[in-house]
Amino acid sequence: MDVQVGVAVIALVASIASAGVSWWGNRRIEGFKAEQDRQNLLLQDTITRAQAAEKARQDEESAEQAALRAYRFEALKRLYTQVQPLMFQMRGALQQARDHAVNLARASRNGNLGAGSESWMRDAEYYLPATMYRFMLPAAYQRLMEEHLALVDLSLDPTTALVYALLGEYARAWRSDYDIAPTFYGTGGYAPVEATAEEPHPVPNAPDGRDARQGLYAGWRDTMVDHLIVEGETPRLLRFGAFVNALQRSRGPMLNAFGPLAEQLQVFEPATRPVQWAILLALGSLAELTDWALAEGPLADPTARWAALARDPEYWKALSFQADPAAERVVAVQKCVIAFVDGALRHAMAVARPLRTQPA
Repeated sequence: MDVQVGVAVIALVASIASAGVSWWGNRRIEGFKAEQDRQNLLLQDTITRAQAAEKARQDEESAEQAALRAYRFEALKRLYTQVQPLMFQMRGALQQARDHAVNLARASRNGNLGAGSESWMRDAEYYLPATMYRFMLPAAYQRLMEEHLALVDLSLDPTTALVYALLGEYARAWRSDYDIAPTFYGTGGYAPVEATAEEPHPVPNAPDGRDARQGLYAGWRDTMVDHLIVEGETPRLLRFGAFVNALQRSRGPMLNAFGPLAEQLQVFEPATRPVQWAILLALGSLAELTDWALAEGPLADPTARWAALARDPEYWKALSFQADPAAERVVAVQKCVIAFVDGALRHAMAVARPLRTQPA
């Protein structure tokens, strides 16, 4: 009987133990399942958040791309409607400035410049006004381009960026007399006589021209440019006939504006005005390079074009203000112009390069 009781007790204990193990196992499984469910919920929440963030990013990028496309469209429309017409028009002005430099050189070789009676600059009805107008017009185009820059992104058109930078150097050349003068007069040798109340029109008397003004103050140049621009809903440049008419009005604002340049050109003679000679050749060369850049388009490299021109004897023969293109002063002016235009091109390319390489 005791054995049976013992067996029964053992069986009961075993059953209880088995039930306990089973219960504990079920609790563990339920715990694991609950933890798994919690992890699954966390994972699903993470995935949902990530999907929402990615969708938001894609929506933002889509909105940015749409905004960029709209911006590009509007900017290009402004570029093509406001600036491109100027680019088309200015080619004629640039070619006239280049050709007039050649014409002046020929006139000088033929003895038709200077203070004498044979000087074409004594012709106040055509040659003198034509010289001032043709050389100043590219600077006026630069001003018109500048007025549109607030509305135009130059990075969208590399040709526009380059042309604007080159025209900036063209305008700067007008006031570069003090930069160029040491080449001919040494440091401090260039000292133009200044007008005073007692002597409003002082007469230089140095035989080499070191006391003669051979360039323009920036303010003089800007005033001349202002008078060439006809304001209106669409600003435009004054035509040559209207310029001559305005210039011939005694004591008129046009005559006052261009007076400083007229005084210089009326007595301009290359041998005694080497600084002004170099400036006029630099203007003609920069006009040639800017016109070439317009013709060549986005891949234009004016430095390569200038390297070829600088080595071309025919180019300098046409621009020689003296009969002998190998004369010492002619060669000195040529070297001066080459150095000046080299520097102008480096500066223009430095200004235009970031605009020409920006991702559009």
